[in-house]
Amino acid sequence: MSWKKEKKRRKRQQRFRKLRRLAGQLLTLAVLAAALVYLGPQIMEQGPAAEDLKGPYRVLWAADGDTLVIDIDGVETSVRLIGIDAPESVHWDETKNVPEGAESSEFLKGLIRGKKVWLEYDSELLDKYDRTLAYVWLDDGETMVQDLILKAGMAKTLTIRPNVRYTLRFEKLQFDAKREKAGLWAGSALDAAP
Repeated sequence: MSWKKEKKRRKRQQRFRKLRRLAGQLLTLAVLAAALVYLGPQIMEQGPAAEDLKGPYRVLWAADGDTLVIDIDGVETSVRLIGIDAPESVHWDETKNVPEGAESSEFLKGLIRGKKVWLEYDSELLDKYDRTLAYVWLDDGETMVQDLILKAGMAKTLTIRPNVRYTLRFEKLQFDAKREKAGLWAGSALDAAP
């Protein structure tokens, strides 16, 4: 076989592999979209098993829009809300703090002021800053704080493996908040957030 024919054959194979990979990605996206439409109600009804909840614990304060300080057995414990990321409001590098971060922080303070909460853990218990990682449920044990924050558009989703238990639920809430231009999505502040 001549060198030119071999070169053409390899290019065809490369194009075919690229097309096959693209088709696979499109199929995956279509299946995920169909699953969200079909499973949407079940995803939103998903909740913790009673034995998975720890608490109730008294909330001391909100450190920012995605971190609480909770009294766990007499110890002030910093709890990072799994699955969400609010704009910065108390970063040590003050240039990273934005007005929307203060708005998000005030929203969380309003949610948890004077409340007791339940914690549900996922695969990892601590983050790299030694904050406890948890899904936080209000004292009724049925309302997740992350749901309320995302629904109001006060944060965006942040999935860090292996803590992925409610990822689809959070993505659906964010999609709805974006579509409705809720909270910080109205001004696209969350799109610009790092």
